[in-house]
Amino acid sequence: MEFRILGPMELWARGERHTPGWAMERRVLACLLLAPGRPVPAETLIERLWDDEPPSRARSLLHTQITRLRGRLHGLDADVRLRHRPGGYVLETDPEKIDYHRFRTLRAQARAVADSGDPGRALRLLREAATLWRGIPLDGVAGTWADRARRNIEEDLLSGALDRLALELSRHGHGEVVTELNDLAARFPYDEKPVELLMVALYRSGRSAEALQIYERLRRRLDDELGATPGAAVRELHRRVLTADPDLMLPARAAPAARRPSDLPRDVPTFTGRTAELAALTALAERDGEAVAVLAVDGMPGVGKTALAVHLAHRLADRYPDGHVFLQLNAHHFEYAPLDPATALERLLSIFGVPVEDQPESLEARAGQWRGRLAGRRVLLVLDDVVGHDQIRHLLPGTPGSLVIVTGRHRLAGLDAVRPVSLDVLAPDDAVRLLSRVTAGRIAAGDPHARTVAALCGHLPLALQLAGSRLLHRPSWSAADLAARLGEGGDRLTGIRAGDRDLTGVFELSYRDLPERARRAFRLLGLYPGADIAAAEAAVLFGASRAQSEEILEILLDHHLVTEPQHGRHRFHDLLREYARRLAAADPPPDGEAALDRLLDHYLDTAGGAGTPRRWLRAEIGNLLAAAAFAADHGRPAHAARLAALLASYMEAGGLWGKAAGLHERAVRIWRDLGDEAAMMRALADLAEIAWRSGDHERALSAAGEGLEIARARRDRRATAGFLDRFGLVHWHRSEYDVATGYFERALAAYRESGERRGEAEVLDHMGIVLWHQGRYADAIARMEAALALYESEGYLHGQQMTLHNIGRVENSIGRYEEAIGHYERSAAVKEMRPQHRAIWLTNVANIYRDTGRAEHAIEEYRRALLIYREIGDRRGECDSLNQIGVCFAQLGREGEAVIHHQMALSLSQDLSERFEQAHALYGIGEAHLRAGRTGPAREHFEKSLEIARSIADAYQEARALDGIADVLTQTRGHAQAEPYRRRAMRLYEELGVPEADSLRARLRGPNDASGA
Repeated sequence: MEFRILGPMELWARGERHTPGWAMERRVLACLLLAPGRPVPAETLIERLWDDEPPSRARSLLHTQITRLRGRLHGLDADVRLRHRPGGYVLETDPEKIDYHRFRTLRAQARAVADSGDPGRALRLLREAATLWRGIPLDGVAGTWADRARRNIEEDLLSGALDRLALELSRHGHGEVVTELNDLAARFPYDEKPVELLMVALYRSGRSAEALQIYERLRRRLDDELGATPGAAVRELHRRVLTADPDLMLPARAAPAARRPSDLPRDVPTFTGRTAELAALTALAERDGEAVAVLAVDGMPGVGKTALAVHLAHRLADRYPDGHVFLQLNAHHFEYAPLDPATALERLLSIFGVPVEDQPESLEARAGQWRGRLAGRRVLLVLDDVVGHDQIRHLLPGTPGSLVIVTGRHRLAGLDAVRPVSLDVLAPDDAVRLLSRVTAGRIAAGDPHARTVAALCGHLPLALQLAGSRLLHRPSWSAADLAARLGEGGDRLTGIRAGDRDLTGVFELSYRDLPERARRAFRLLGLYPGADIAAAEAAVLFGASRAQSEEILEILLDHHLVTEPQHGRHRFHDLLREYARRLAAADPPPDGEAALDRLLDHYLDTAGGAGTPRRWLRAEIGNLLAAAAFAADHGRPAHAARLAALLASYMEAGGLWGKAAGLHERAVRIWRDLGDEAAMMRALADLAEIAWRSGDHERALSAAGEGLEIARARRDRRATAGFLDRFGLVHWHRSEYDVATGYFERALAAYRESGERRGEAEVLDHMGIVLWHQGRYADAIARMEAALALYESEGYLHGQQMTLHNIGRVENSIGRYEEAIGHYERSAAVKEMRPQHRAIWLTNVANIYRDTGRAEHAIEEYRRALLIYREIGDRRGECDSLNQIGVCFAQLGREGEAVIHHQMALSLSQDLSERFEQAHALYGIGEAHLRAGRTGPAREHFEKSLEIARSIADAYQEARALDGIADVLTQTRGHAQAEPYRRRAMRLYEELGVPEADSLRARLRGPNDASGA
């Protein structure tokens, strides 16, 4: 606790001010504070309290005051004790905690160091003492004794002030002390010393007339009020002013030579990359000669901010001939506290030749001196590792011409006119080059293991420096050895080190800099299983409101402990994520498990919500899958399995089949272990569906078979019908149409028995599709129309819409384009289409344009569909659109545009394992090569297309590939070699009943079997 009596009496404890409430209590405390650690007799206290007229119960009343004061002091600070000892009452506290005693100590120290020949240090001590004088001493303490004590204290204070002002005068400070001396002369009108010093200050400031007026005012006051005259010293000074005595002036002080400091650290010899950032910073430095250029480089720990700033400073140094200064401000230093602005200014002024004793005490005055020092000069100033704008605001030059480069882990949002550049990690190629330079070429830039090491270091420059230095000092290690060590055990932070330097310590300084709520959030994010997080999910994890979570994420973002690669979505750098996980394990958040439960429950509620927008699922799907895996591995299996069920439809529609298959397989295992047969049956249905979609027919049949057994054992006719339908779908894709029809018929019977009319309609639609593939178009349309009637009777608009789509496709395939358009128009009128079905509708309309020779119109519609597919994340639909656009460009003779679209479709379909679209893309690329006369690549692509078509039993695509190979052979080996391929294609087209049969038949009858190219 601090005691302040050099002004109104105050007690300061734990940063808060307290005022003794009772007048008697203030008097007792004042008496004790003037004699800390020494006993004050009760008689003395009584005398001072009651001015020699004590009441009869004075001792009892004194005891009451002492008891009250003791309780108050002990409540504020248990270390301050008020005791009764032989001889009186004693206040036990450190005298340095009492401002008056601190003042006396500083004044005594100042006199001692001045006598020892160090007036500069003496002046600084007296300046510190002056800050303790806040007003009238013991203000609010009444009584005769208090008045005497107040006068004594004021004499001490005045004496100290005069000592300080005399030293200021001796050091050419006359211009700065006039105002204060005027105040002291008015406050102490009969003391001649303030007047004497004021006269000297005015004389040295060239104000001799005012000095004489001050003397005359003193003389009249003393004569009028006291009948006295000024003392000999003041009279002598008056004479010297009148005669303009030159000895009153101080010897002219030589102006310090204009120094041109240059203390930039050496440029890092391994500096690599940052070409774009350097260009941007250089351009910013050259802009706007009307103001001081302030460039702020911010970024995460270890990203290379200082290295970039120093490299840039060396590049630009020649443009700033008056000095190059590097000042480390220690925001994140292992040993030193951050520099306060006053200390930073002291160092800067000292660098430019201003002695410490000649620098003003106040921050504003010192900043003004610094700005004056830089005025008219061109100086380059690097302020490294800043805390924030408050630390450097006073350090900036006041006039244009100079350049300031600031580095820090925090964004300097509060600094006006700053030009910020945020650093990201290095690009992969630059990271590899840096690693090669750090290792002095031991790791060659072309070494395949170099990229592995760079990736394991997260492309973070400091991590690359540490890892490279470690290898450099181990002659037997290779890049492969380093990669293996960093990759083993999942603990890269331990492996990325060199000597006593490591990443953990660097990250820890930033972590410690966070407020407590942000530290807790950082550790909670270390538990989070996903890759990135939005504010809504962060709010659930943090157990906070959305506004609070956004504020916390902003704090982490401003400290560069998370990034925001997309608006509203935050993520860790890989190494920071590992650090956060380590922290969460070592210092678990108190509600960590509850936070994860909240998050998983939130995912279940939102993913299963009827109104959940698809864009939320699209943004969160990766996190949902990570959450499901986490739940399965950390004692929450039911959460994992329920998420699988909720995500089934979205993942099937979005083409995420490979991931969905693993998700559903895990769900099946979980429900089997939990003994929930009904849930296991539903998971098997999801697995069978996704395996069929991805072409994994054996897995689809296995899942459907196991599910069918459970459904039959449970006498669940509806589920039984669903599994039979899935069997039919698999056999349809195998082109085993009769087998497929058998399963569809059994499924149809089971749905009819269970009264499930929607299921009945769905199976009828599937049967129609099989009949279409068999070339039985009339029967196909009849089945589909039966399905449509059922959907209409049930009022199931989605089923109506899709069945009308399918009828239109059958009509289109047999050349009945007007009828097909009619069905598409009816489909569009049923209801507003969901985005996916709108895209399918556009694709079907485009197919008619394509098949009727209107390729440019078709491309427009396919592209509209493509935009929707991409927006909703339907990558299967995206593949189809790309392939169809390729076909249309080929029809227009624009082969280059055709090939690029087919290649895009091929790449995407390979990612999806979508073999139908792969076959289509390969055929399109082969056709483009054939048109360009490149028969070798053409045949290669046709044969790959043929192989895939046969593997999925796609007779139509098989016929097209055979026809393409025949075209190649016709050009390279003649008609006879092509004939067998052409005949096989003809048989397939005829079996399918498609228009291509008529076209090929005409070519076979022609005299020259010209290429179909």
